[in-house]
Amino acid sequence: MASMSGWRITRAGGIFIVVTILLAGLLIGGIYLVRERGKQARQQEAAEIARQNLEEVADGPVVIAREEPEPTAPDTNTTDPTPTELPETGPASLGLLAVAALTFFSAAYGVSRQALQRAGIRR
Repeated sequence: MASMSGWRITRAGGIFIVVTILLAGLLIGGIYLVRERGKQARQQEAAEIARQNLEEVADGPVVIAREEPEPTAPDTNTTDPTPTELPETGPASLGLLAVAALTFFSAAYGVSRQALQRAGIRR
């Protein structure tokens, strides 16, 4: 068993630390993924609105180039094409998942503490 200045790390403690680090990495990765999908959805929504506005103004069919157009001054005569609501992205139960993970780790800590008190090991 490894010893760090009076603390003994058992196999269960090591597994707990590794699992905690993995779950934290998954949580951070999930937050990043949801954030990037939200950004992509907003860009797609803006592109769709721009295409619709362009079709309304043009008489014939509209061909949209894949290259980024040069930024121009906004036209003050048109209505605001921004959507009133943002599209929903990511899982709707992300908050529930976070609460469940917090509850699980709190319960695991409580069970571990009780087991240490029954064994007579105290810090």
